[in-house]
Amino acid sequence: MKKLSRRETYHSQIHNEEEYERELVLVESFNADGKIIQSQTMGQVGEPALIEERSYTDGRVSEIRTHDIGLDVHQLTEFKYDEDRIVEETEHFENNAFVKRIMQYDAEHRVIEIMQTDEEQAFLGKTVYSYDTSSKTEKKYDEENFLFEEHRRVFDEQGNEVEHEMTEYLYDEYKKETEETRTLTKREFAGSLLIKEVAERFGKIIFVKTNVYDAANNLLKTEVRSNEIAYVLSLAYSYNSDNLRTSETHFRNDTEVYSKHLHYDSEQNLEAIIENQLAQDGFIISSKKSMENSYH
Repeated sequence: MKKLSRRETYHSQIHNEEEYERELVLVESFNADGKIIQSQTMGQVGEPALIEERSYTDGRVSEIRTHDIGLDVHQLTEFKYDEDRIVEETEHFENNAFVKRIMQYDAEHRVIEIMQTDEEQAFLGKTVYSYDTSSKTEKKYDEENFLFEEHRRVFDEQGNEVEHEMTEYLYDEYKKETEETRTLTKREFAGSLLIKEVAERFGKIIFVKTNVYDAANNLLKTEVRSNEIAYVLSLAYSYNSDNLRTSETHFRNDTEVYSKHLHYDSEQNLEAIIENQLAQDGFIISSKKSMENSYH
């Protein structure tokens, strides 16, 4: 299969099945390995408004440079590695300001801490991870080292996340804990396929999501029933003979409110996305993204 070297993305509106107002919105360039090296988000006058450039070392991203042309803001993100693990990530901003994230790992190459500091080495917060045989705990601390969020994830023997408990902590002005909010999500799998997901808060069900798959394990339908919204949300999907998704349709109480159709070129890369959105007044808003692909 040939690899992309350049992709231009155009956006246009569709009215009465006629396409008009075609506008270049994104230009992407790729290296010989098929990895993106530059993206240009275009402004209303057809000139670049945001440019992002990526550099690679040994196949890994080493730098990401962004330039917001309208605001004339430059940003540089640098990555340092130990083997295949990121051990340091630094975001540079204007006036020599930066945020540095330092990652620590255990003997099994699992991250155990991510600490953030600024250019003056002031502490900005950290995330601490711990593990046992079937679970992972993640604790997030703010710049004053107070725990404000905690996640506990439980995994089955196949590595599927079957339970996720999130706890949020609130404090008063004296840093005395005033409230804890716990959200528990449980998931059922068939092999690696997510079949059912149930979320609870304060012991009451928030939503139930169910998935249906075809014989090739492609997701065919998702249904979400929530106690926080007044309708049932359903999503339906279809695929071509190469198992590439060709459509996605959203329904609210069986009424279609959104659809997306995807078209591919001979190399199985996207060449067009057509979207239809039902507006509040009952009119359908249609738009199209078309991709012009070039190859190495």
